[in-house]
Amino acid sequence: MDVTEILNEEHFQAEIAKAGTKLVIVDFYATWCPPCQSIAPFFAKLPAKFPQAVYLKVDIDKCEETARNQHINVMPSFIFFRNGIIIDNIAGSNIQSLLNKVNEHYGTDGSGDDVAGHSNNSVTV
Repeated sequence: MDVTEILNEEHFQAEIAKAGTKLVIVDFYATWCPPCQSIAPFFAKLPAKFPQAVYLKVDIDKCEETARNQHINVMPSFIFFRNGIIIDNIAGSNIQSLLNKVNEHYGTDGSGDDVAGHSNNSVTV
């Protein structure tokens, strides 16, 4: 599983719907944003460590409608979805904070890989 670059609002909605019960992590970024650039390599490594999740990237300048619909006003912003519903979000480029959120929500998708509600804090990227 790789990170999927979102093309427009319709593509975004289709990817969220297609994910079903899987955890979806969406990175809202801008190419001109230094904090976005600094956390991008870390985000790109997440699929290898947490393969049961779905990873999306939204360039706010190319997908203004999607950014507006998700009320993005800080970059980078990460929104976590499950079953098409926002379950959490985090703003900023703090790697440890992002990892903590992924650990908090990963494994509660019914895959059987983890105990629901359990955080595996030993995972590092």
